[in-house]
Amino acid sequence: MSVARSCFLGFAFPILLLLIVGSIAYSKAKEFTITDASLSFETIKRKIARNLSDSPYAQNSSDVPVLMYHFIRDGVSQENDSLGYNLSVPSAEFAEQMQYLADNGFTTINFEDFLSGHYPDKSIILTFDDGYFDFKEVAWPILEKHKFTATVYVITDRFNDPNHLNKEDVQYLANRGVEIGSHSNSHANLTALSRHDLRQELLGSRQTLEKLTGKTVVNFSYPAGKYNDLVIEMLQRSGYETAVTTINGSASPNELFNLKRIRIKRGLNSREFASLVD
Repeated sequence: MSVARSCFLGFAFPILLLLIVGSIAYSKAKEFTITDASLSFETIKRKIARNLSDSPYAQNSSDVPVLMYHFIRDGVSQENDSLGYNLSVPSAEFAEQMQYLADNGFTTINFEDFLSGHYPDKSIILTFDDGYFDFKEVAWPILEKHKFTATVYVITDRFNDPNHLNKEDVQYLANRGVEIGSHSNSHANLTALSRHDLRQELLGSRQTLEKLTGKTVVNFSYPAGKYNDLVIEMLQRSGYETAVTTINGSASPNELFNLKRIRIKRGLNSREFASLVD
């Protein structure tokens, strides 16, 4: 082998290797690049709009209690459905809890308010996971009575399940000020999914809900509370700005993708409920 050829190969091989590695990296990233840029721009625009908007409230960075509910219903049997029973708060208990909030000066806010950083003292966020049908039939009339708002996390693959809100229900609630968030497409274990499947669960559900409601959807609830660093990364790539967990505690503006909540269990008396929110 000539000296010239040897020098050429010694020079060209590292460059060729770099091109191959770069091509592989690009092929893995290109699926997200354009979408990421567009969604990042949308997020920046929303943040600017929040900073420019007028608010009657001063800047606030205090933690906010976020209550976690599932079912609000009566008549469920512990013997026949132990999980559903434990996730259910009877309507009378829920009504008493909302009356306590009203009587004690709490203001219900949503996550858009929370993200703006302008919310009153004694703010509270009410969240309802899974998008069960009883939210519209039982919980919402009680909330409306007090002029309260709420955030409902919807599983978009379950619109045809009679136990869940259908498309018309979601539109109805969104038009009345209920904040609609995503609980993924199928309530899958997100930590077990590939990047591609995560994108479908996260961005796909967001796009479905935005098309359905005509409103921006940037709030997410981790199915079964399971998440990891990749899930958070993909949420951010998909344009979300908050995500709630099942970890007990109040929500901090410094932990927007690890927001803690307070699970409300059935059977709480008024003193026990007060101790959770005060």
